[in-house]
Amino acid sequence: MAKTTTPSPMQKLTVKEKWENYWKRVKNNFRSRKQLIDFLSKVLIYSFAVITILILLTLVGFIIYKSIYFFQHYPGGFWGFLSGRTWNANNNQFGIWWIIISTFFVLLISLLFAVPLTIFSSLYITEYLSPRLKAKVIGIVRLLAGIPSVVFGLFALTILGPFFMLLGAPSTSNLLVTSITLAFMGLPIMISLSVNAIENVPEAYRFGSLALGLSKTHTTYRIVLKSASFRIVTAIMLGVARIIGETMAVMMIAGNAPDGLKIDNGFLNFIFSSITTLASTIGLEMLENSGPMHESALYAIGLILFIFVCIINIIVISSQAIKSRKKNLHTIKKGKKLTLSSSYNAKKMNSLFYNKIEQTRTIKKVRDGIGFFFLISSTIIVISFTLLVLVTIIWKGLFGMVWHDLISTSTYSEGAGILSAFLVTLLLVICAMIFAIPLSMIVAIYLSEYAAPNSRLARIVRYAIDVLSSTPSIIYGTFGLAFFIGVCKLPISILSAGLTLTIVILPIMIRSIEESLQGVSPALRSASLALGATKTATTIKVVLPNAMPGIVTAVILAIGRVIGESAPVYLTLGTAVRLPIAGFLSPGASLTTQILMLSKEGSTADAMRIMYELAFTIMVLILLANISATTLGKKMAPDYVKVGFKQKWTNRFIALKYFFSKEFYQDKKEQIEKKWQHWFRKQRARKQARIEKEQGDK
Repeated sequence: MAKTTTPSPMQKLTVKEKWENYWKRVKNNFRSRKQLIDFLSKVLIYSFAVITILILLTLVGFIIYKSIYFFQHYPGGFWGFLSGRTWNANNNQFGIWWIIISTFFVLLISLLFAVPLTIFSSLYITEYLSPRLKAKVIGIVRLLAGIPSVVFGLFALTILGPFFMLLGAPSTSNLLVTSITLAFMGLPIMISLSVNAIENVPEAYRFGSLALGLSKTHTTYRIVLKSASFRIVTAIMLGVARIIGETMAVMMIAGNAPDGLKIDNGFLNFIFSSITTLASTIGLEMLENSGPMHESALYAIGLILFIFVCIINIIVISSQAIKSRKKNLHTIKKGKKLTLSSSYNAKKMNSLFYNKIEQTRTIKKVRDGIGFFFLISSTIIVISFTLLVLVTIIWKGLFGMVWHDLISTSTYSEGAGILSAFLVTLLLVICAMIFAIPLSMIVAIYLSEYAAPNSRLARIVRYAIDVLSSTPSIIYGTFGLAFFIGVCKLPISILSAGLTLTIVILPIMIRSIEESLQGVSPALRSASLALGATKTATTIKVVLPNAMPGIVTAVILAIGRVIGESAPVYLTLGTAVRLPIAGFLSPGASLTTQILMLSKEGSTADAMRIMYELAFTIMVLILLANISATTLGKKMAPDYVKVGFKQKWTNRFIALKYFFSKEFYQDKKEQIEKKWQHWFRKQRARKQARIEKEQGDK
């Protein structure tokens, strides 16, 4: 046996030489540079997919970590926290029982309004409207989705609240106003998903029902609604997550009394009670907590809220899995053959049948009329409410505008500071997009191009995206406050708020970009791979350019979401109205948080005027974002023959040269002569036909 000798100290390699040898071995394993780039890009894409899971785990972990201190030191423990009847931070009393009950009643009353409006309006939009009217109505519903929560709160504070005060409410902030406002805030996501569910019902179901003589209304309720009921329930469950997690609008219109719910003092006192919810409690007290115990208790409320949202997601996902595994419900049961009785009388049965038809014809007409009334009235209510909100904002924001407010950069005590808030919002959008665009693009590319259909990693990533998309925004705010400001030691600034908003918009952007990538024809991918291109080259040069309209639309809609977001910005950006002199490290107030702070300072005439000016500015920016997304999506249609910059201008110069050449005028002259010859032939034919007709009459 040969003896193995240990290398001498002179033969030991340095760290640099070790890495050089390692990369040489890696390069030798690949046949070409393209394969190496393809491998490295795949590693990068898989790494970013894992980052999405780590974001969810980090968010949950920090909320749990910040809650442990409270559960360790609170005498009642977890169950005492849930069952406690008093919330008083000054006396270290942290019971959230009444807050949970208030949240439950807000949700229940909201669903009493939202569910019928969702079902009836979705059925009417899908089954009765023409394609053009359907697109317009869905566009109005999307406008309702783009209205920020603080603008909803402002509308409820100035319009709905005074209206209910005329009906006997003691103040403009109460349970009923909050529930109605949250119902309309949850309607857009419910209606959009319900319309998609109804559109997926096979046309054969409708044609079969109508062929059997059933009316349009009967078919809509008994066939279409029943077939799409499961997915409509799923849409309503996602709307429930939105209602539970709403923060800023509730802070403005609920009254903010932890134990103000009056159950035993009559119905009117109950629906006009001053309340607070789980999410609004966090938003109200997080920046003004009285110590570590109080702060940890607020994070514990966030944990309870997050558990509720996770339960909703688990119910939706598990029910979808059960539904997908079920086979055809209408199975034919084998049994005895049916035989006619010996006492069967055809004439008697026919007379009974037609008599029954005559008796029920009037009842059916009345029933169909009532059903159609609910369909059209629900759609009118949704459209009217949206237009009322927009008209109110335009009327009070545009026509009551003082132009000095638009350029003022001072605080509220000296002016409006709209310019300062606009600049802060602009920097906030830029900061969030810098981080969100590459991360969402890479994760969407993984899910669309690299993930196997039954990949465990892909399922985990999609579940993480679903949980993040339905997580209340106040949870993101508490996470940003704890992680970016508490752990990473970033100041309360645009950078901290931008990083937090990156996580907020990440699920929406990933889903939208993934749908755009999946919309690219598979034939293009196959053709590129058949020509010898690698997976990375196919994705970059073929898939991404053809999916660019959808990607641009997703980015612009995410910008609108950043402009309208308020809860995470309120906790991580600050509330002082000032110019962002320090750039991304500047604190300040965005357009939405400034409305919230003005509502806290009092409902004076000047404050209301400035709030509506801010609301009008926000709505203009969001409408511009939506219009830009629609316009660019249409103009950036997929072009399978990509022309470079140099070739494009070369073609333009060739066309310009042809325009000034003799060939152009010669071609035009020939075209004009052909048109005149055709016109003369047509006139001669008409004249000849007229002469023949006159001769025939004679």
